[in-house]
Amino acid sequence: MQRRHAALGLTTWLLLGCGSSPPPPAPAPGDLPPQTAAPEPAPTADPPDDDALEPPAAGDANADPNAAADAPPPPPPSAALEELCEQTCDAMADKCSAAQIKKCKLSYCPKYATDERACEAVVREAFECARTHKDVLLCSNVVSDTCGRRFFAADECLATGKPPEKAVGETIPEGWARTELQGTPFSAALPPGVRKTGSGLEARWEASDQGTTYDVAIEPAPPAKKYDQKAFYRIASKRLGACAPKMKLFALIEEPTYSLIHYKTQCPDKTQERGVLYVLDGRLYVARARWTAGDNPNAEAFAFGFQQRDRR
Repeated sequence: MQRRHAALGLTTWLLLGCGSSPPPPAPAPGDLPPQTAAPEPAPTADPPDDDALEPPAAGDANADPNAAADAPPPPPPSAALEELCEQTCDAMADKCSAAQIKKCKLSYCPKYATDERACEAVVREAFECARTHKDVLLCSNVVSDTCGRRFFAADECLATGKPPEKAVGETIPEGWARTELQGTPFSAALPPGVRKTGSGLEARWEASDQGTTYDVAIEPAPPAKKYDQKAFYRIASKRLGACAPKMKLFALIEEPTYSLIHYKTQCPDKTQERGVLYVLDGRLYVARARWTAGDNPNAEAFAFGFQQRDRR
């Protein structure tokens, strides 16, 4: 909702004498009798109460010409962000169907068209990123790793009313540490008490914190000509089983040497899962966090903190 600002002008109130005839001229000082004092000036009326003052109407000749310049500018209209969102969705018409474009606008634009001035720049940055990166397909809920972090920053700002101080994944939760996963090119942000079991394609790292289990596992990558969104959808659906119907895939990256995608879902028993599927050198690395209820910001830090060492 836009706020309207009205500047209060100061009005000078003068008491005007009644009648149309001008007052008689005052006698010269020499004409006054010695015993007669000079007449006292006419009393002035008390100024009206503050409650009686009204701001000048638009176009009022008595309005203070400098008042408008002193007033703070109104916040930018949310329509500007909504228009940017719609343009971003429309720009994907060569890769998405008309129905997907419509869904993109209905899903993203009302959510991010905000009047919260503190978040305007963060939201705009996310959509500008989506417009720039060709691998971003909001119409099918696929966002690159870089832009994914920006959208998470926008979500956090809308939830808290202030932009995050650091990008998602750059901050390790208090008490956690970055753990090098021996025998792999990866490291992960994990809580204390990490336990490793197995080795090679059966290696697994696991730790728990405040009712959430965090683990990284390795297994052979399922065969696929290309590890794109469709391939990851098949892989994730098979792994998640009964938890797959509410699955959301996002932050897809396809590179010549590796591919990855982020996911989140909620199971029928209300268990929530947040993770990453990462294919490298014929191996599938699965980093996941599982918990039972409520929000878990540390799960986001864990997912984005799972990194290939030469990509940090």
